[in-house]
Amino acid sequence: SVDVLRAAGIRNLSLDLIFGLPAQLGRDWESDLSQAFGLAPEHLSLYGLTVEPHTVLGHQARRGELTPVHEDQYATEFLEAHRLMVGHGYEHYEVSNAALPGHRSRHNSAYWQRASFIGLGPSAHSGDSTERRWNIREWAAYERAVMAGASPLAGREQLDREAIELEELYLGLRTSEGLPVARLEPDTRTRWEKSGWAKKVQDRLRLTPEGWLRLDSLVPAIAS
Repeated sequence: SVDVLRAAGIRNLSLDLIFGLPAQLGRDWESDLSQAFGLAPEHLSLYGLTVEPHTVLGHQARRGELTPVHEDQYATEFLEAHRLMVGHGYEHYEVSNAALPGHRSRHNSAYWQRASFIGLGPSAHSGDSTERRWNIREWAAYERAVMAGASPLAGREQLDREAIELEELYLGLRTSEGLPVARLEPDTRTRWEKSGWAKKVQDRLRLTPEGWLRLDSLVPAIAS
């Protein structure tokens, strides 16, 4: 597929990789990364597998046919990917994204900067600085609504000041830009730095890869 795209003149492409796969699937994370680097994409996105209950993997896990990876293995694969990406010249600029210099995703970056966005299609989300909206999830129901000239909107929510602040914390700490040091209490900053979860760069605090692994637990602790 990459050869076809390159032959067609595409000079900027991204590959998506999934880590944290159950051993029963027979995947080799280091081999996946090696093959990805061999294709020399300008951008890489890394996503840890989540086993959802109503999927084939979910049913297999419930029946004991496969075992989701332990969090230690999940962390090991994430940190290994970070080490290898940096070694190959990629900037790990967001928890799930890395790029060669000059090739950061402008599309994804707009989300992290809380820019307005429009989502089209089933289950698509749209939003601006104060509101989030989402469409009907199931295709058949979405199609019926559109063909009848009705709105496919399934719901919406207004973001209050607390929700906006929490979102700003999450989005800021997801990226290599981090947050202004002033946004965090000195004790929190010191604890994170001593634990190796963050580092201060000029007037900003950035999470390390080890910190990114703890993002979901770190943010609520400082937002409460």
